[in-house]
Amino acid sequence: MPHHPSGVIPYPSGGACTVINATWEDALSPLSLPGPVTCVVTSPPYNIGKRMRAGAGSLEDRLSETAYVSWLLKFLDRCSKVLAPGGSIFLNIGFKPAAPETPIMVAARAIEAIRAGRLGLHLVNVISWVHSIVTPDGARGHFTPLQWDTFLNQSWEYVFHFSNVLRPKMDRKAIGVPHQDPRNAARFGKGWRCRGNVWFVPYATVVRKTPHRAIFPVGLADLCIRFSGISEKTIVLDPFAGSGTTGVAALKARVPRTVLIEKDATSYAESINRIKNEVFKCHQT
Repeated sequence: MPHHPSGVIPYPSGGACTVINATWEDALSPLSLPGPVTCVVTSPPYNIGKRMRAGAGSLEDRLSETAYVSWLLKFLDRCSKVLAPGGSIFLNIGFKPAAPETPIMVAARAIEAIRAGRLGLHLVNVISWVHSIVTPDGARGHFTPLQWDTFLNQSWEYVFHFSNVLRPKMDRKAIGVPHQDPRNAARFGKGWRCRGNVWFVPYATVVRKTPHRAIFPVGLADLCIRFSGISEKTIVLDPFAGSGTTGVAALKARVPRTVLIEKDATSYAESINRIKNEVFKCHQT
């Protein structure tokens, strides 16, 4: 297997985050990982024709819809080969206003492959990640305003949860929320209830421009990681690491080992610096 540039950042509580500068096609292999992966949290390019970075090393995600769906199925198949028994894959997929069917096609093709025995996974949960919402009390969150009268502003995205077993053991309590009516705590014998499959996690307010333009919130990765359960054997993987958001979430959740794969050299360096800064903050507290 070819050597890829990598950096290892020790975690204050033990363990470490390994960041690899390579494509998932080249680096997503048992040889690159410290062991079977328990949780994959990732957000591949959305295939919306958006230039992720100007100049050399830029990525134009302009595949045909058919090619894009096939590419993601190959990615899921590769992930299934490194997943620990009962492990989870959380796959965030966005879409263009004029092509809202793309994530649905990914799920449909995946289910078809699963039923035909070509993909060793099961679709466990379909999560709606809401990053902007309007209620009678006002608007919350952020969205990118659209300029067409035809389409509504997009305020949510899909997160598909796959596993290599039909009913993986998950930690619903770790992401549970308090009962709105305190009487239900006594009624159901516990002080929390399931969060459900609609997660409101707004984007962080941007205070500075970053080289990587598609940063999803640390809070979203945190929910996925904690829902999957954390133990001394947990290994979290993000094959489209970008600026290192999953690594930051794993650090804050005290995950023992994290592996990030990022093909772009600038984003690779940015993710290392970002996680090092978060580790430094941990040492200061």
